[in-house]
Amino acid sequence: MKNIILFLIISISLSDILFAGTYSGGNGTLATPYQIANVADLSELSTTTADWGSYFIQTADIDASSITNFSPIGNNSNPFYGTYDGKNFKISNLTITRSTTDYVGLFGKISNPAVIKDLGLTLLNITGQDYVGGLIGFCNLSNVSNCFATGIILGKISTGGIIGESSGSTIQNCYSEANVSGDNLVGGFIGYPVNGCILRNCYSLGDVTRISSSTTTDFAGFCGSNSESTIEYCYSTGSVTYAGGTNPTTSGFVASEFGTTTYTANFFDETTSGQTSAGVAGSATAKTTAAMKTQSTFTGWDFSTIWQIIGTNYPDLRNNSNSALPVELTSFSAVILNENTVNLNWQTATEVNNYGFEIQRAINNEQLKNINWKKINFIAGAGNSNTSHNYSFTDKPTGGTSYSYRLKQIDVDGKFEYSNILTVTVNMPNSPELMQNSPNPFNPSTTIKYYIPQTEDVKITIFDMLGREVNTLINEQTSAGYHIAFWNGRENNGSAAASGVYLYRLQAGSFIETKKMSLLK
Repeated sequence: MKNIILFLIISISLSDILFAGTYSGGNGTLATPYQIANVADLSELSTTTADWGSYFIQTADIDASSITNFSPIGNNSNPFYGTYDGKNFKISNLTITRSTTDYVGLFGKISNPAVIKDLGLTLLNITGQDYVGGLIGFCNLSNVSNCFATGIILGKISTGGIIGESSGSTIQNCYSEANVSGDNLVGGFIGYPVNGCILRNCYSLGDVTRISSSTTTDFAGFCGSNSESTIEYCYSTGSVTYAGGTNPTTSGFVASEFGTTTYTANFFDETTSGQTSAGVAGSATAKTTAAMKTQSTFTGWDFSTIWQIIGTNYPDLRNNSNSALPVELTSFSAVILNENTVNLNWQTATEVNNYGFEIQRAINNEQLKNINWKKINFIAGAGNSNTSHNYSFTDKPTGGTSYSYRLKQIDVDGKFEYSNILTVTVNMPNSPELMQNSPNPFNPSTTIKYYIPQTEDVKITIFDMLGREVNTLINEQTSAGYHIAFWNGRENNGSAAASGVYLYRLQAGSFIETKKMSLLK
């Protein structure tokens, strides 16, 4: 009997040795956690499920660009339930491309008693299906603190810059600068907190875009929808727009709620978000950009130990070592040189780690008010400089008469900040215009912009290459100005159109113009 017991003990020990990961140090205990020091350690953790209940510390910044398609740490059947302490180090250039997979992020799914803290993620490029976040796809009964994310996040349902969906967890002192796109339950910070989550001292700066052609509309600047959870001392500033489908009801902070929810002293930037409503009444207060950068706006917030405002920036967390933005922008102006040429000029006083400036433009029109900001150019910065630098760019916009411009200043670590917004008006054309659809090729939907100089009976029709009428998008009297029509890739009878080349025709009074577009599936 003693021999049998000894054999079992030896077998268990060998199993632990065979299936445990190999890291740069440690044994996975609280006293001696595994050490994640390089991309090989990170890859080992992502594939070694036996270690997903252990303790980890990160001991250096990690560039994950050598991993072509990272496998998330934790999944629905085997969640991560250990502790990961980033020790204020960063992971950069993490790419995950899993458009048909749920639970996607650096951590796919974590569960009680998981702890994630003191970790920065920069220049993310993450694509998943449902439960998609920069840091965590799904967070269950766990604690997350002092973390941030920048980059691009794309999902469908329950998608957020930091966390896709969270149940019963506490998330505090975290922020997202990631641009987030999805179909439903989409937020700049979190897609959907449920069952008593607490979100405290958090913010999101990235843009939020709904990409679905459905009529579901739960997407907003901070949180897509809230179910029986608490959000306090939080804010959002990113633009909230849609890229397809019927016009949804966009909102600046929280789109909808269910059950008993609690909100305390939250705010959103009505200027940069393009929204005047928080969505859920009482969830947040709308403020101008100037007010959002003024400490007295944030009544009840702790600016002694948690928050700070540096220069002319938004509030930032004191635990954020990157809180001082690297560039002091002293001026930004626009001059109309002729009827369709705009010259932009800006000046910096000092620059630290300045990667450069992304120039963005939007068309101002009532019908087009929810169209995304578009990147039109990029100008490299001076890097590190204690002297003044002048920059300029000349734009020849089309498709509108009134345009807005802003700068997205990006530092070498991926952190960014938007400038104030400039608005200019150029002369209107004298004849109708039909613009090329966008995107093209497309799947599943595309937008068609057109202009008419006076009120006309307007008809926009889709034809196949045999001349058969496929769909009539517009057939009504339309007021003068720039307008937009959507085609969801379906015929008049509701059936999906086949892949191929199609013609779309604008008829406005006696004016007729036709262009081609491609539907790819």
